[in-house]
This record gives sequence, structure tokens and C-alpha cells, in this order.
Amino acid sequence: MAGRMKLGEIAQRAGLIDEMQLNAALGEQKKWGGRLGLVLIRMGYVTENDLVQALAGQLDLPVATLDGKKIPQSVLDLVPYEYADDHTCLPLFLKNEEGVDTLYIAMDDPSNLAVLDDLAFRTGMRVKPVVVATSEICEAIDRFYRNLDPSSRPQARPTLELSEDTREEEILGVASRDTNPFEGDGAESTAAGNDTPPPARSDEPSTRLVLHALAQIMIEKGVMTRDEFQRRIELLRACDEGDLPED
Repeated sequence: MAGRMKLGEIAQRAGLIDEMQLNAALGEQKKWGGRLGLVLIRMGYVTENDLVQALAGQLDLPVATLDGKKIPQSVLDLVPYEYADDHTCLPLFLKNEEGVDTLYIAMDDPSNLAVLDDLAFRTGMRVKPVVVATSEICEAIDRFYRNLDPSSRPQARPTLELSEDTREEEILGVASRDTNPFEGDGAESTAAGNDTPPPARSDEPSTRLVLHALAQIMIEKGVMTRDEFQRRIELLRACDEGDLPED
């Protein structure tokens, strides 16, 4: 993966933006922080879907959708909630490829080699990215992690296996960026043996995605720091659970 193009270069090469728009977005990113892909979308230069297709096409990676899919708990345990939330990534499934344990992970910016290298170091596995839209990853993180206490999440490395809930072919299909990798033989249901169709997607962003965006803007503009935001979340969680600190 050495020498992989960065997101801005990919978007420009795909014809989504020109050099002036890229420089404007980089200037906005330098001023306020944040990730370049979200900056480009916020400035109206690209759509989320166009960016996903450009990344998949330029990097020759598969595209996936996550609606109605299940991920084994042992796979989720490989990436703590805080890491998944901070880097907008989600572990999908494990596979042994030519004797090497391989983790496939959903990313909205697979050009970010630092995250891929860090995940490989943390898990001790080879890591391969799958392109997924930012909004889908955020919604899936909420769906899979919301009922878990991050402090009690096990860190032990799970046994390498493919769950009946999420098979490799359901994630990648024929590994074509032009088709939905969840479509195909046996992929019509949400999981093996489950004939219930996945819920229809709403065009409205989820509450979590809206709050995530608001928090990011506040942090970028210096209204609060990430540590202050995390402390406020913990305080609200304690209030909600009735576990207030004594005065």
C-alpha cells in the first residue's frame, strides 16, 4: 500500500473537484480541523456517494453497505468503541488468507494508511479496507456498540472464524465496486436462516450522526476540547443511570 494516493488527490483525479476547490477545502481543514472528506461534503463540492465510488474506483477496493447486517461480537471486540468512533471505522469479519489472519474493516477513507497500520499493529493481523459511506459507518457504530460499556469490553484476541451471521460473501460478494457486495446467492436475508428483509433506509440522518457532526464542529471551532466533551458525556451518563457523584 506504499505510495497510496490521499483522499484529496483521489477526488481530484476522479474529476469530482478541481485544484482550486481542493486548495479551498485544505484551507478550511487547516483552519477548523476535521477530516478532508467531511470538509469536501460540507462545502458542497462532492456528495457522499460520489466520494465513496471515487475512493473504490481509484484504490480498486470493494464497496459495502451495512444495513441489516450482523457482525460477530468476537470481531467487534478487536476494535474498541472509542477507536471506531474516533476514526470512523468498523471491523467486519475475519479470514485466513494464505495462512495469514486478515481483518476486513469498513472505512470511509481507506487512503488513511496511518489508521490501517495502527489497526494492524493493535490486532496483530493483516488489515484490508472496504469502502463504506460515513453515514452508514456512524449508524452501524451506534447500532453495534451502543449497549456496551467500553470500559468492560474484552481485549483478548478472538478465535479466527467466520460467523453464520456475517459471511465473507455477504460482505464482499464478488468484490466488485460496481455491485452491492451484500447482494447475491443467500444474501437476501439479514443473516443465515433469517428471512426478515433489512429495514428500509431513511433519507434523514440519524440523531447520533447529527450530534456527532455538531460535536465535531464545536471541537473544531474551539468551543470545547475533546476531553471536555468526553467528560460531559460521562456526567450525563451518570445522571441518566442515577449514579451521581456525592458532593
